[in-house]
Amino acid sequence: MSGLWLASYVVLWLLVLFLGVLVFILFHELGVRVLHTSEATTRDGVPVGEPAPLRPPLPVPSPDRLTLLVFGSPQCGPCRALVPDLNVFARRQRATLDAWFISSETPDGVQLTKRELGLEVPAVGDRSAANEFKVRVTPFAFVLDDHGVVLSKALVNHEAALKWVVDQARTAQKNATVLAGVATRTADQNQGLSHPMKGG
Repeated sequence: MSGLWLASYVVLWLLVLFLGVLVFILFHELGVRVLHTSEATTRDGVPVGEPAPLRPPLPVPSPDRLTLLVFGSPQCGPCRALVPDLNVFARRQRATLDAWFISSETPDGVQLTKRELGLEVPAVGDRSAANEFKVRVTPFAFVLDDHGVVLSKALVNHEAALKWVVDQARTAQKNATVLAGVATRTADQNQGLSHPMKGG
């Protein structure tokens, strides 16, 4: 009788552990699906069009280049899985884009993680940066212009997502350039109308 009781006890605990893992997976999938919606991406992170809260040791954007900041942590499985894609993507885009990995670690810790994961892009360890950027779930990326203004942002867990967030930033840049040109031409035309030529 005691052997049967012990076996049922072990089976029940195994069932509880299995259900716990299942609930964790379901919540993770739900979080990924919810955070991939445009509403959730708009809500999370520093808003598009606003300056990023950059300060040392975070990178300073370079003139005429985009800056990609990917937030992650060594405990985050999708962040670790993203590293090979991030390496490839950064190499392909290096002519016009600087990619960085921002980790919620100490500066020494992030260097160990960088070596362990084979991360090729520069990495910064900063425990408070994610809070300052309002990042709730990782890996999360921001693309900044050369003035440090957020052009686009998204949850990124593969190379296609990295490409999408950078393409969105380039589109935003082009639209801003076009609008600036239209505004300049309109201002010039209005100035000409406000100073009509005097007839002879």
